[in-house]
Amino acid sequence: MSTTADRPRFLFGLLLIVIGALYLLSNIGILRGFNPWAVLWGAFWLWLGALTVLVLAFVPRGGWAG
Repeated sequence: MSTTADRPRFLFGLLLIVIGALYLLSNIGILRGFNPWAVLWGAFWLWLGALTVLVLAFVPRGGWAG
């Protein structure tokens, strides 16, 4: 049975599949000139910043237990 708690795990798994496919296509020469590391490095910092903002906005100041 699927729940809303499973959705983030599903999306994370899907993201990993897409990233793996991009690396594979780049390594076998289909995506010539595409540097997945450069894209992922920038995306990592965007993700980290967004996560920080979301945690600061939605987690009570007393911590996770509230």
